[in-house]
Amino acid sequence: MTRLTNNIKNTICKNAINQSPIVQQIKNTEQKLKELAIEIYNDNVTREQIEKAFKIQETINSLPFERWWWGDQDWFVRHCYLYVNFGGMEGKIDFPENEFRLCLEEMPTYSGDHEFSKRYLELQNKLDDLLKQKDDLHTEITAILNSCTTVKKLQQIWAESVNFIDNIERVPSNTLPAIVVADLNKKLGIGTE
Repeated sequence: MTRLTNNIKNTICKNAINQSPIVQQIKNTEQKLKELAIEIYNDNVTREQIEKAFKIQETINSLPFERWWWGDQDWFVRHCYLYVNFGGMEGKIDFPENEFRLCLEEMPTYSGDHEFSKRYLELQNKLDDLLKQKDDLHTEITAILNSCTTVKKLQQIWAESVNFIDNIERVPSNTLPAIVVADLNKKLGIGTE
């Protein structure tokens, strides 16, 4: 009989949540927010401005003068995110993974009824709702797992949990505790005379 340790519970919970449709919906919504970040960035910067910035950077790098920064840093700051003012509310949106863009000197600003503001609020509200659903799912699974002490008992209560137990190290239940009982008794003042 395999004891349901905290490590096994955490693994089951993680495996169950990761295969749920909610996780894919979260990824899709985050991807749409990243695409929105690129659209907003491109709405505020022209290709010519970006090319000019890189030409300036190349020129600076080719000059024999000492610069005010350390190492191989570029002259222009780059970020993997963009701050935007949506109708008076500041939002931070990430660019796609491993994509950095030249940092804008001024925060892009859009009225509350602008298409970008509406899309951002819709996507952000959807993401918040999905994250709450994911948290609720975690709470429900944890409640089931905490009501069981063995894998056998868990499978009686939640038969489908077997789908999430793959590759879990099973510790035999007949293992002795890591504490020497004689030492513990001595510390407690219990004599074995």
